[in-house]
Amino acid sequence: MVISHPGMAKLYGYYYKGSRFAVVYEFKPFDSLFNLLPKESFTWLQRMKTALGLASLIRYLHLEKSAFYQPFLVHSLDAANVVLDEEYNPKLCDFGSISGGIFPDKRAYSCHHVCYGCLDISLFNTGDRSNKQDVFAFGVVLLFLISKRVYTDEDSESCAPFVFEWAFREYEEALQSKTEFSLVHKSLADEDDFCTDDGHKITMLALECVNGDETQRPTMKQVVKSLLKLELVKQNADFLGVNKVLNPCENGI
Repeated sequence: MVISHPGMAKLYGYYYKGSRFAVVYEFKPFDSLFNLLPKESFTWLQRMKTALGLASLIRYLHLEKSAFYQPFLVHSLDAANVVLDEEYNPKLCDFGSISGGIFPDKRAYSCHHVCYGCLDISLFNTGDRSNKQDVFAFGVVLLFLISKRVYTDEDSESCAPFVFEWAFREYEEALQSKTEFSLVHKSLADEDDFCTDDGHKITMLALECVNGDETQRPTMKQVVKSLLKLELVKQNADFLGVNKVLNPCENGI
């Protein structure tokens, strides 16, 4: 069941009267990921804990199925739909576009305006629904996390390039250089916990996730495996909750 994963905000109750409907979730949010992204206080270690926890959740949703139900697809994954608790554990709190399991396949849906650049438009316009759309969205969020960039209403109005477009432009320019390519923000790269090799690996992982050819994108299972190989993760396994990532349903549900 979806509720069995620690990365899902748990439904405590609901209220319905007339045309008014409200739900109550049982969790204590610290702040939304969207608000935290540009902040100096949001450290490299905390960002990687967020990335690993979110990747674990999406992997779980994609693998969760039975003889009667299909795996779950998020569709609307975005930094504004992810909140962090005080220990920087990510929680998905907007399930309006999830399909799979007991949820019907939504062939038409709207997405909150802050989802600029997180939707795989090439597939969205065709009406196709693929778990590789969630991989694309996760890749964009990962780019947000490492580069400290966000995409706002002002960016949209000025027709600024999406973050993944900016990332590929930077990569194409870097091909002329022999140095390892990294999009990690300088302030994050200067932190004591940062490993230069990790910066290159996680940048390339993000670019693989937002590859224009969906067949070339990794699965979320492969994404989690790649994150677990980072030096930072190996050295901070307890803080990052690696055991919970590997066994989400056996730890704290």
